[in-house]
Amino acid sequence: MTTTRERCERAVRHALARNAEVEPSADRLAVTDDLYEHGLTSLASARVMLAVEGELEIEFPERILGRALFASIERLTDACVDLLETEGAAR
Repeated sequence: MTTTRERCERAVRHALARNAEVEPSADRLAVTDDLYEHGLTSLASARVMLAVEGELEIEFPERILGRALFASIERLTDACVDLLETEGAAR
């Protein structure tokens, strides 16, 4: 069974692969690698955000949006996990 964290990380990597030109490829980046140092742009970060939101059926609150959120796969994954767990607890 896939954990929430695995599901989120897979969605983030998939979004990066389809919407950002990062080197090395999204599947080869470490979760802690700085995405901006590997080629992520502000426009690509917006595309990645929309793709992750669509795939996981979540919405990033405006208060957490910023450069720090998109700094690494780990940070994006953590935010997704938090949102999914909060939504699950609210149901």
